[in-house]
This record gives sequence, structure tokens and C-alpha cells, in this order.
Amino acid sequence: MSPSILILCCSLLFVLFVALRVARSGRPSLLVVLVGLALTSMGALGSWYSWAESQSLPWTVGYGGLGFLGAALLFRQVAVAAGRASAPESSS
Repeated sequence: MSPSILILCCSLLFVLFVALRVARSGRPSLLVVLVGLALTSMGALGSWYSWAESQSLPWTVGYGGLGFLGAALLFRQVAVAAGRASAPESSS
């Protein structure tokens, strides 16, 4: 494996790890929204392409799972942001 591909893969894994960590923290984050959008679009396009090209069910389901993971990240961030927007500020 070439060093540039290794660096790219490590960078992508790091960004995914940070996004998942921030997603669990309960604070809205633009990074998580961007990663969620990327995962959703990659999963949807990959799933469609793997079915259209080779009709491979395992790859189609795998890419679909990736798309659902991205959608779950997006929905969680929207719910967190909506909860923070509607919650009254507590002044102590």
C-alpha cells in the first residue's frame, strides 16, 4: 500500500472517530453533520451502484448500512439541536 493511501485512510478513520465521539457527547456539531451527509451520500450511491453493476446483495446491504449510519448521525444532530433550541436557559 502506498504511503499516500495509508495517510488518507488514517485521516478518514480519525475524522470518523472524532465525529462519532462528538455525536455521543450530546452537543450539536457541524463536523458530525458533514460526516453524516458524506456517509449518507456515499452509502446511497455505493448501494445503488453495487446493485446496478453486479447485483451483489452483500455489498448492497453493506453500503446501505453505511447510509443508515450516516442518516442516524444526521437525525441525532437535528434532534439535539432542536432540543437545545427549545430548552429554556437556566439562570443560576
